[in-house]
Amino acid sequence: MEHTTEEISCSTSRLQEIKNHVNIVKSSEEIGVKYMQEWEEKILEKRKARAEGLAEGRAEGETFRLIQLIKKKIQKSKSFIQIADELEEEPDNIQSLYECISQNINLTTEEIYKIYISPDKTEN
Repeated sequence: MEHTTEEISCSTSRLQEIKNHVNIVKSSEEIGVKYMQEWEEKILEKRKARAEGLAEGRAEGETFRLIQLIKKKIQKSKSFIQIADELEEEPDNIQSLYECISQNINLTTEEIYKIYISPDKTEN
């Protein structure tokens, strides 16, 4: 944008439209500043969304890992307290997950996860 000139010819109406927009932005410092601020805000929003997505992915991965570990330990007839101790988790932190797995022990990790995160799950 900085090095464009009036001499550049535009082969399509879309290119002419872009060239006109660039000329408007370049001709006014106030518009240029607003344009750059909007551009920076969009970049910051994208970075924030990416960071949130990464955090959600990590949390989902951790839940998948816990489901797999708890399921294996239930299948080995470990008690709830033994499982919490072996996983170094507070019983209160994993109780609802443990109950969900216990009630759905024959399902896959993915199926248990969907049930566990489902907002309309019912407590038994």
